[in-house]
Amino acid sequence: MNKEDVKSIKLTTGEEIVGVVHEFNESTVSIQGPFSVARTMGSSFMLVPWIVSIDENDVVDINNSSITAVAETDQQFFDAYVRVITKLESGEDLEEEDNEVTSSPILH
Repeated sequence: MNKEDVKSIKLTTGEEIVGVVHEFNESTVSIQGPFSVARTMGSSFMLVPWIVSIDENDVVDINNSSITAVAETDQQFFDAYVRVITKLESGEDLEEEDNEVTSSPILH
């Protein structure tokens, strides 16, 4: 998985999701394995499945009118995303620390 393919997407609802972008077109963005960024205690964040009723590695099309920004994911979120996807693909159980991001440059 290339870091350049993993993007952070801010939606008009205020949600932020992280996933592998496959395609941009005039009406949608196709993203594989979307995870939502959720704040936990203090300055920590956690990646949680964005749509819990689908396979975590499915491709989802998001309407462009629902997107306010798309950016490269920072290293801490990228590392957490890779840990989560790797464990899920191997069938291993996730540990709490696998999807946790405790230090982000934007928080300092």
